[in-house]
Amino acid sequence: MSVLFTSITNMHLKRARYFARKQDWHASVLAYEKVLSHVENNHKLWEQYGHALKESGSFENAISAYRKSIILNRYNKELYVHLGYLLKETGNIRESELIFRKYFDIPGKNQDIKSILLEIGIKEHDIHNLYAEQSNACSAEELEEYIEILRKTPLFDVEWYRTRYNLAGDDDFIYKEYIFYRKRPYRKTSELFDGEVYVRSCGSFPENEYAPLIHYLKIGMYNGSFCCDLNLDRNSLDQVNKRPLCLSLNPLVSIIVTNKNGEKFLEKLFNSINDQTYRNFEIIFVDDCSSDNSINIAKNFSITKVVDVNSDYGSPVGFAKANNIGYNLSDGEIILLQNNDTYLDVNCIEFLVKSLQQDEYIAAASPKIRFFEKFARVTIVGSKEFSLDFEKTLSELSYKKMLSQDWNRIQ
Repeated sequence: MSVLFTSITNMHLKRARYFARKQDWHASVLAYEKVLSHVENNHKLWEQYGHALKESGSFENAISAYRKSIILNRYNKELYVHLGYLLKETGNIRESELIFRKYFDIPGKNQDIKSILLEIGIKEHDIHNLYAEQSNACSAEELEEYIEILRKTPLFDVEWYRTRYNLAGDDDFIYKEYIFYRKRPYRKTSELFDGEVYVRSCGSFPENEYAPLIHYLKIGMYNGSFCCDLNLDRNSLDQVNKRPLCLSLNPLVSIIVTNKNGEKFLEKLFNSINDQTYRNFEIIFVDDCSSDNSINIAKNFSITKVVDVNSDYGSPVGFAKANNIGYNLSDGEIILLQNNDTYLDVNCIEFLVKSLQQDEYIAAASPKIRFFEKFARVTIVGSKEFSLDFEKTLSELSYKKMLSQDWNRIQ
């Protein structure tokens, strides 16, 4: 039955959009109404229904549909313009002004709507102030960053916040509600973070730039500011004082390869890096005075930066300093130190990045390391009967990958 329901709803939706393309707005409105009788909480459908109503001349119903869409998703910046303009056209000037003022609280690029604002009676200097205030608000990219920060920190308890302030909506809606609540009295985000306590401890707080918790995680926690009442137990304070690592959604990985006379390994290594499923990386190759053809091999691949230590320093610098040289030239959020005599499985970097992103308190990760060469087989034979001390034999071998403790066969 659910499959049939979905099919019928999709059929009506296709009909609604077909009639809209044909500009048969009355038929489109009827089809959208059939869709919305089954799917009531889709803000995009209410917006499209409002457009069809407006084009059919049913302005009051269009205003109601736009309002419903904004209730479901208050961050659709363009829809505020449609609603504000329609309110102006129907003579609701005061409501139109309020909608356009709310428009400037939503992140994103502003349209040039100064002429409309002047028509509804907003003064020139007020318009200038609205644009100036919004230019200081967070951009869409910053909003995405802030949501990711809130998603990872234990200081924002979504369920606790939703219940305490009687809110509805998915988690992202709750995060946005908190971010844009910054101009009103400061809220707690959990039992561990009190915005009012934090703002008092700051002395001066940039109210128009950050919500208090965002400011604490980006700046305040490094300056010794308090974020909660001090009557919490020790475990809670330890949780507050941890500093989470908030990576971006697609962090750049700087792969630093140090090398000395490793030409026989490099082609396989670089091919394995170029075949990675995770594509946002750079390669920094630091050659520590090789006497072979290593540098020329590296230059034949898509290496971001090639450092010739012999040219830059005149003499070998050693493994540790070579890695430091590569680190100082890196631009990545994540540093991967890669030995030259290795190669990577195709999804190695992808799994390492996901491991760091899944837990904000993981600061380092390492893949499982398998041997580059196959295990050696050691065969010991003699013309006479002999005994063998296994531990002594193992300790004296220079090649110690694996020995089977079998007195008749040693592998």
